[in-house]
Amino acid sequence: MIAKYYIAQTIPNLFRREQINVGVIACKGERIAAKFLGERSQGEEIDKRNLKKAIFPYKDVYTQWVSYWRRMISTSSSPLDDILNTDAGNYRVISGGEVDRTGEDPIEDIVDYLFPLIVSNGVLSQKQGGICDIV
Repeated sequence: MIAKYYIAQTIPNLFRREQINVGVIACKGERIAAKFLGERSQGEEIDKRNLKKAIFPYKDVYTQWVSYWRRMISTSSSPLDDILNTDAGNYRVISGGEVDRTGEDPIEDIVDYLFPLIVSNGVLSQKQGGICDIV
């Protein structure tokens, strides 16, 4: 089974237009999960102390965006459409691609797999499971 994923980004300086990946949203069938910078685990309140000022000069704005994205995931009848159609300059969500051969892996595990590859320094944490290929 294939899971689609989306990348939440911030653009701290609109003049330079350099995007920084701050989160991952994934869906597999009807299931959706997400993880964002500052969360220790999915859905946990963001610890603003862990957010770098250079990336997040207005940390409260970032936490409001994460709250909005989470609210859309949990309440909207078309959460991904609503999220993708919301582009507010400094924050946006874009299509990332697909993960193939996920088998019976829960969507939360897929997000945990993708997050360090896309958002952090790119180091793959050792994870057991059936996730094999990013397409």
